[in-house]
Amino acid sequence: MKKVLNITSAWYLAVGVAVGVVLPMLLTLANANDVVKIGVSLFVVNVIYAIAVGVVVGKSNHSLIFVFFFPIIFAIGVLFHLFQSVMILFALIYLCLSLLTWGISKN
Repeated sequence: MKKVLNITSAWYLAVGVAVGVVLPMLLTLANANDVVKIGVSLFVVNVIYAIAVGVVVGKSNHSLIFVFFFPIIFAIGVLFHLFQSVMILFALIYLCLSLLTWGISKN
């Protein structure tokens, strides 16, 4: 079993927090309307990040646990009302995207 608590996990956590929690907070502070917040954050940045994490973890043979960091962080952010509670389903979508791209990039 590979060591999970190292600098690599710190990077995955830091970028996951930046994309999953800080970005929605910045969009809220910038008084962005809901269409911009949902369009930019949920459908563009987060989808690209979820896919990128799956590819990076798969290609670099990092532990599969890193794929779970971002969806969990995003779900925690939703629970703290960064988005409406129905948006927690996006955490499952991001997890599925990361797992699919992880599986594709393993070969």
